[in-house]
Amino acid sequence: MRQPCDGTTVVDFSQSLAGALATMFLADTGADVITVEPPGGDPLRAHPAYLQWRRGQKSVALDLKSAKDRDTARRLAARADAVIEAFRHGV
Repeated sequence: MRQPCDGTTVVDFSQSLAGALATMFLADTGADVITVEPPGGDPLRAHPAYLQWRRGQKSVALDLKSAKDRDTARRLAARADAVIEAFRHGV
């Protein structure tokens, strides 16, 4: 059975509960969600509900301070249908 977000690619740069829940719903409805984590891992991993919030999602660790990893992140974002982020202003 087709789902509403089948064929949609979402790249998630957020490291917050709001981003995790938003992308959880997108993944639940068929979106291909790629979560970008910092090299030390998503800070939410320490929370007991982390696996629930990130269910159905792929993840990749990228150091956005590295030029090579920033290029990789740009390529991911360029091929995505949607990008989720929660950076502070100016980042």
